[in-house]
Amino acid sequence: METLKFLLLLSSFLTLARADQQQPWVWLDPDSDLEQKPRLSYRSTWQGDRIMDFSAVGYRGGMDPIPPAPPVKVTLFPGGGGSSDDTEALQAAINTVSAMQPDEQGFRGTVKLAKGTFNLGKQSIVINTSGVIIDGSGVDQTLIDAHSLEAQVLFRIHGNPATTVNSTRSAVVETVPSGSKTLRLSSVAGFSEGDQVSITWTWSPQWIQMMNMSDYWRPGYGYKAERIIKTVSTLDSSIQLDIPLPFRLDTNYLDDAHGASVEKISTAPRIGRVALQNFKAVKNITFPGTGCFLKMQDVEDAWITDLELHDFSGTILKYPRELLHTSIAIAGTRVTAQNLVLHRTANATKGPKPFDIALHRPGQQILVRNVTVSGNREYSFITGDSIAGPNVFHNCTGFGANTAQPHMRFATGLLYDNLRIPDGGIEMINRRWFGSGHGIAAAFSVAWNTESKSLQVISSPGAANWALGCRAQEVNDKIQGISEPGFVDAVLDPRIPSLFLAQRHAAGMPAVF
Repeated sequence: METLKFLLLLSSFLTLARADQQQPWVWLDPDSDLEQKPRLSYRSTWQGDRIMDFSAVGYRGGMDPIPPAPPVKVTLFPGGGGSSDDTEALQAAINTVSAMQPDEQGFRGTVKLAKGTFNLGKQSIVINTSGVIIDGSGVDQTLIDAHSLEAQVLFRIHGNPATTVNSTRSAVVETVPSGSKTLRLSSVAGFSEGDQVSITWTWSPQWIQMMNMSDYWRPGYGYKAERIIKTVSTLDSSIQLDIPLPFRLDTNYLDDAHGASVEKISTAPRIGRVALQNFKAVKNITFPGTGCFLKMQDVEDAWITDLELHDFSGTILKYPRELLHTSIAIAGTRVTAQNLVLHRTANATKGPKPFDIALHRPGQQILVRNVTVSGNREYSFITGDSIAGPNVFHNCTGFGANTAQPHMRFATGLLYDNLRIPDGGIEMINRRWFGSGHGIAAAFSVAWNTESKSLQVISSPGAANWALGCRAQEVNDKIQGISEPGFVDAVLDPRIPSLFLAQRHAAGMPAVF
């Protein structure tokens, strides 16, 4: 009788084990569907980490579609400034609109670029005031000729860094799995619903050693993610955030000098509701020392859309790191970049590979969608140093032998959703000593229903990565002996072809962008 009980228990255990192995990492609950508001369930790792909710990205955190351009305040025609170069005339138009009062939605007005060819390049075009839109007449009507670009970057859109309120700060006292919204603190005094906060985590020597990164990383490196407090509980001294954390805060690897805390911040110095849209821009790739089309930093609730760019970015090492050989560099919050075409005629044959679209810290909640890039030996869809998610590349395509990857030092919370690079690669890897000692480049990131020639995805002792429903000719053949493979699974819930869209639907967000 005891033997029979043991066999029955063993049979039940094996059945549960097989079911767990077959359970997708994300699935649609059986009694819900995508037509109504769906309910998604998530499988966790043995440490309790799970795939995060990526829905709150892009303009207004995904809650509002990109609005129509506000009323036109200045219309600019080619040569309108009486010069063959239109740089000063465009900057003057921007300055005129920047001096106007914003409307109830925070928009000051639109600078309309008429049909024709505008010659720009004497200096950077700068937007540093909220509510200003540059709107062309269409990619087939308005052309920006930047062949004589003398500045490092053609368009600069920037505010000022956020100001930290140091008087309200509290330590994290309990391990927080990646994908969680709840943090237990040493005290919740001074925190209220609606507060903007920064979750700050400093890497400790013991954490770096656990990650096997002692040869590449140094203690004291800071990591931040911005959030809004949804609820505060005095019963267990906890707060709930609006968006999950994209990394694991493990108290076993924190100490007095290298801890994790929550502090109130103000982001008032940033600018918002700024945009570039509806034009084509070209540049001579061989012109020395210049090349970035756009740098966007300390900006929130902004967008670029319906642009066609040719031969931007160079490989000139005198650039600041965030501009190094980059076409578009985004370090903003709640930014959408969509409906873009980036084409490179001359491909780099040596030296650093150029970047097409690069996301940099302190940027987060960035959405890149419906983007096509073409060219060889380049990084097409990339993130920089230690950027915190959620950040999403959705429905993007790369033609040529190019690579999509988080590039360096523990970028977290990145989603490649329906990315197609048929002749190139998608990588979440340990870059070890490359560059400045990049080490583990990606953590708690996901490739979902992608197509590429090569797919390389690792996990590390303290962080997971997932590749789910992905199609590739070469899978993890380059990481053997270097790192452990990530969670690579060809099985998807067939009702979830796009994780990003399913999560948006589950969160009740609008279907349009």
